[in-house]
Amino acid sequence: HREDIALHSAEEATRVRGLIAQMKNEPNLIGLEGARLSELDGVKLHFAEGFLLLRFSGTEPLVRIYCEHLDEGSETALIKRTKEFLGLARG
Repeated sequence: HREDIALHSAEEATRVRGLIAQMKNEPNLIGLEGARLSELDGVKLHFAEGFLLLRFSGTEPLVRIYCEHLDEGSETALIKRTKEFLGLARG
């Protein structure tokens, strides 16, 4: 699953970058305690059931969230928690 989320200002992008840095140091903030970190192509958190990847577009003002999970319902919930943590859950 992938979601592209537009960033509406440079300030919002800076804020989101800071929160992603915090999340990579403390993956339990979004319920991924014990996740393994990879920074090859963004911030990727590996866990037993799949992964969560966050990366900024190099050409557009947006952040992309990718998630794979054995359970599709859990995949959707993890993306929702991540967007809420980043302040990007928009109506």
